[in-house]
Amino acid sequence: MKLITHTVEMKCIAREPGGFRMELVAIDGHARGEPLTLFLPMREKKMKRAYVGNVPFTTTEDELREWFKPYEITEIQIVHDRNTGRPRGFAFVEFASENQFELALRSHNERELDGRRIVVNDAVDKRGRR
Repeated sequence: MKLITHTVEMKCIAREPGGFRMELVAIDGHARGEPLTLFLPMREKKMKRAYVGNVPFTTTEDELREWFKPYEITEIQIVHDRNTGRPRGFAFVEFASENQFELALRSHNERELDGRRIVVNDAVDKRGRR
């Protein structure tokens, strides 16, 4: 078997649902024929966001991260009032995977933090999509 290598130029010719249609064209002068067209799928974001409600106003990001141990968290956003800068009593927590999210939801929803019963739900954005 003989291995043949070529220098190619790759360009995106279309964005399609779920990925990109790419075209490979040989630029080294050795290849002949039509350009090669292929589809490159996009990786789906596997992280999952949770809405965490009834959070004590004194709770910090580090305390929430500690409270959600041993789950892998990629981001915590405690929501503050834009006028006063004070916490509004809820946060969004992003987990590294759907599995981590599901485990945390089962174990932490309705669990207490600093004397308050915390609500953990699937986060829904303002447009109603999950």
